[in-house]
Amino acid sequence: MEKHVIYGLCEPGKPCIRTVRYVGYTKHEPEKRLTSHLCEAQHENTCHRHRWLRKLKRQGLRPSIVVLEIIVSPLAWKAREKHWIAKLRKTNNLVNTTEGGEGLVGAPRSLYKRIGRKQRGKPGPMLGRKWPHPMSEESRRAISAGVLSSKKWRKGMKNRRSAQITPEGRLRLAVNKGKTFSAQHRARISAALSAMPEVLAKGALGSRWINRNGENRKLQLGQPKPRGWEYGRVTPRNEIGEFSKAA
Repeated sequence: MEKHVIYGLCEPGKPCIRTVRYVGYTKHEPEKRLTSHLCEAQHENTCHRHRWLRKLKRQGLRPSIVVLEIIVSPLAWKAREKHWIAKLRKTNNLVNTTEGGEGLVGAPRSLYKRIGRKQRGKPGPMLGRKWPHPMSEESRRAISAGVLSSKKWRKGMKNRRSAQITPEGRLRLAVNKGKTFSAQHRARISAALSAMPEVLAKGALGSRWINRNGENRKLQLGQPKPRGWEYGRVTPRNEIGEFSKAA
């Protein structure tokens, strides 16, 4: 049966309720959770708990952990964690910033403001993030060989090559060849497009592939097709050659 543990991080020494500084919850072994707390504190986190743990580490000390309560029901741990935080906050100098439970429920407004000041003006966590180190040509060749030799890639390329238009399909498409829109239809299209100049300028309507002599390019919807180009994307010859080798 899965256990749900309410634990307390204590000042160094003999663990007891009087020395608890932080109340938390875990489904794992308490010592394992203590190790994860120490690992988290090594990073540049600025919450009260991390600052307290880093202070102990600079002093060459290590906090202890005590089990406050073991809960069998998985639905009751939030209420019990709140109970222990509220109880020990009256007598202990806790470093908990919330009332307990998941997330920042019950956090003081000063905490939200401090987080906002710290994050304001910063880019998103993934903006401009690159691979930790440049990839060598040897690594690129190894990845390419692995992809080309995979059954999933060969099956996809086979389906891609076999997905050609049948003669019957070409006949159905040829029925509309040479047809022109009426003046009234063209006027409605022109009015709709002229009402969205900014959308067309930003290319927000999407794009489609065009090709010429094996070269592929994306054309924004609403832009005229250059002379000599055809709609659709073709498979480069080198991809077909690699496919035949891999097969």
